[in-house]
Amino acid sequence: MHKVHVDVLIMGAGPAGLRCAEVLGDSNLRALVLEKNSIVGPKVCAGGVTGLARREALPAGNAVKFYRHHVFVNGKERVIHLRHPVFMIDRDTLGDFQLNRVQRCKNVRIDTNTRVIKLTDDYAVTQRGDKIYFRYLVGADGARSLVRKYLTLKTKLYVGMHYIIPKTYDRCCWFVEPRRLRSGYVWIFPHKHFTSAGAYFNPKLVTFAKAKAFLKSILDRYGFDYSGAEFETAPINCLYSGIKFRHIFLAGEAAGLVSAAFGEGIPYALTSGEDVGRHIISPNYHFEKTYRLLRYKQRQDMALKVLDRMPLLLQDLICMIFMRLLMVPKVRNYFEGAA
Repeated sequence: MHKVHVDVLIMGAGPAGLRCAEVLGDSNLRALVLEKNSIVGPKVCAGGVTGLARREALPAGNAVKFYRHHVFVNGKERVIHLRHPVFMIDRDTLGDFQLNRVQRCKNVRIDTNTRVIKLTDDYAVTQRGDKIYFRYLVGADGARSLVRKYLTLKTKLYVGMHYIIPKTYDRCCWFVEPRRLRSGYVWIFPHKHFTSAGAYFNPKLVTFAKAKAFLKSILDRYGFDYSGAEFETAPINCLYSGIKFRHIFLAGEAAGLVSAAFGEGIPYALTSGEDVGRHIISPNYHFEKTYRLLRYKQRQDMALKVLDRMPLLLQDLICMIFMRLLMVPKVRNYFEGAA
């Protein structure tokens, strides 16, 4: 067994883990990032990033941006014009962008194809038998986080599924039909070289089969060609239970920092990863940026909770009213942080 000693062990090389590593790159702490996959970046993700994310943390030059959004509620179209655009950023591009920044940090190492199979308060054991001792542990390992499981925290899983259509479209579309998908929605998010067409839903309210059938019906109804498109699916953890547990931290989806209402997670991942890194360097720093974002998640989650508890027939009316309200900049800013 090979023994390794580091100051900070980061599990997961997604947006949260890489942002944390980048921040630690400005310190004299030795950091090791472990990624279970062979490539940094790929993940099932629609890639829509709102104004909650700081532009300097994004490869915005390689993204498609949309100010105009077409929202269909039970087939009736509403057009929302945003003052700040939603950026469509694919995870491969974001991963490469972050990886290039981290690789400049001499005190940070990234090991891919490395899966942790055992955790204690002091060390982690990999599938190769290596024992890695740490002072601080950062769980940035996604919805099925081993670190979160080690902390015995519950999860609340939603589901995202999408087709990767090898064609680009010129409209960003959202489809809401409570009778078919309850409080979930279908999206059409065009990127530079492909289009993500998917569905986000609560599996306790809608079965996987029904959600996929609804997604396909929307694509058929509006003439989107998904024949031969790659289909992917993934769980999404939306239950926030804290970020610091003595010398163990959670960031991004491992922390449940995803909007339960919309499934948006990239801004929360980048911000929480940064805050964890800053706190490890300076313990007097108390996650201020993450807590600012958390209030938007809490507002969105509360609205979703109210909607889910309403009778199905009433949900149609409430969705129509809510979409009209979102056309008011002050209302949109209250829920989304950017009008």
